Amino acid sequence: MTGSRRMKLELRTRHLAVQPRFRELCERHLLFSLGRFEEHVRRVQLWIEDVNGPRGGRDLRCVLRLGLRHGGVLAVEHTDERPELAVGEVFDRGRSALVRTIQRRRWAPMRRHLRLVPSW
Repeated sequence: MTGSRRMKLELRTRHLAVQPRFRELCERHLLFSLGRFEEHVRRVQLWIEDVNGPRGGRDLRCVLRLGLRHGGVLAVEHTDERPELAVGEVFDRGRSALVRTIQRRRWAPMRRHLRLVPSW
């Protein structure tokens, strides 16, 4: 695949200010976690929300949605105290879910043609 088509990250936050360094961190996670699967992914959305607002606690929820080129959407989420940890974990989970989906789709046509024949 040529480098002409790059995945773009749609980063949205709620009750959280995004610093340029944090955006760069998210872009780096996107590149390293999902870069090699670029031909399978149509859209990448990352939502980060401070669930409890100023009350504190383990409250940063991170949701990654991957729109797939051949249909379907994968969504994974993780909640953590630190946004860096939440982003890292959600991209790891997203990569794992995407690999499973790709493998399932790759083997699906073969499974359809395989039939168990009784050996009488």
